[in-house]
Amino acid sequence: MVDFVEDLLFEGNALDNIDPYMWLPDPSVSSVNTQKGEFVGWVDSNNYMNLLSEEIKPNSTLFNVKYLDNKRNRRSELSLDQSDRQLRYGSNDSRSITTDSVNPVDIIKMYVNLIPKEWNLGDGEYPEKWFFALAADEVMIQAERADHNHGMYPMSIASPEYDGYSATPISRMEILYGLQHTLDFFFNSHITNIRKALNDMLVVDPYLININDLKDPQPGKLIRLRRPAWGRGVDKAVQQLAITDVTRSNISDSMFVTQWMDRISGADQSMQGSLRQGGPDRLTKGEFQGTRGSAISRLERIAMIIGVQFFQDIGTMFAVHTQQYMSKSTYVRAIGRYEEQLIKMFGKRIRVAPGDILVGYDTIVRDGSVPGGNFSESWIRLFEIISGNDSLIKEFDTTKIFSYIAYQMGAKNVEDFKRNVNNIQTSTMSDEDAAAGAAKGDLVPIGSV
Repeated sequence: MVDFVEDLLFEGNALDNIDPYMWLPDPSVSSVNTQKGEFVGWVDSNNYMNLLSEEIKPNSTLFNVKYLDNKRNRRSELSLDQSDRQLRYGSNDSRSITTDSVNPVDIIKMYVNLIPKEWNLGDGEYPEKWFFALAADEVMIQAERADHNHGMYPMSIASPEYDGYSATPISRMEILYGLQHTLDFFFNSHITNIRKALNDMLVVDPYLININDLKDPQPGKLIRLRRPAWGRGVDKAVQQLAITDVTRSNISDSMFVTQWMDRISGADQSMQGSLRQGGPDRLTKGEFQGTRGSAISRLERIAMIIGVQFFQDIGTMFAVHTQQYMSKSTYVRAIGRYEEQLIKMFGKRIRVAPGDILVGYDTIVRDGSVPGGNFSESWIRLFEIISGNDSLIKEFDTTKIFSYIAYQMGAKNVEDFKRNVNNIQTSTMSDEDAAAGAAKGDLVPIGSV
């Protein structure tokens, strides 16, 4: 007989993606100031059995789920609002499934910054953040105070094309929509004209031609003339309509449109891995590095904005949630830049309790910068000059300069390559040699170091 022990295996955060078409922001604030809005919400989709299973779990905050059982249609009016994306291309989203086959439950989830006394939720007279969940537009299944220690809505928005005022700014893809629509027209009209030319357009005299033979789509067909046309020849019985390809220049025009799309989006040939082929001279190293560096800087700007807007908040929330809601201590492995120092202090495995986390100091959130993106090769040339000049070596620390260059080029573990300074080999020399070395600058007194 096997005895089972119930224990906690994992505690942590999870990220859920919200469909932008189901996003319900406060229109009074811009996309980058969502945390300052009075509310923020979205429409989620689930099913009845899953919600019922979640309700019976210990410490669950769901209620009233059983009242959804008698409702045949559990959809929300907000999720049935067809977007242009769904009307044109369709969608595999669960919201597009009809209720004839299955019956999903649409839930409007919303965080609201409210005064509890005005909403009959308590005696508080100052704003507090609360979370509500409304299923099928009628049944309230969740209502609780959002007591996160960070005091923010537990969500983060990346809006790299923000203008500081719009709640839904125009995205980079939307900027290209007009050109993309024109490009689609060029290709589609040209293909339509080709299909028109491939399908024979004939002018036929049905008095002379057996029309049923002419309608036969199979190749190698035999078209018979009717009796009145016997002996007259077949020259004037059938005539092909003249076809003029007015879309012949569409392909060349589409290349011009594509070039403008590349310039606007920043995804030029160098970013796509294609190098310049034409020109009087061959592609030089400086030209390639300069072109690619300029393109990377444009994309890096977007990545860094997303990092500041999105990852900074996410990193802070993850750290605060871990400290606030972690119920048990755990062991972590010492890695990273301070691995050696941590191992000396705590050992290879470190026991961590929630109170040991200092969110304001221990949380390091990386931005979207490209490793080595802000590095200049001038540093390498300066390092070579300093290393070969005795006077400059006396004034500059070449080891620190090399470490700085390595860090700027993206190396994160430069310390791993240093020699162990605790195992220094000592040697003795005569007073004359020591005095000569000191005169040259090769030796310095210990007290002056």
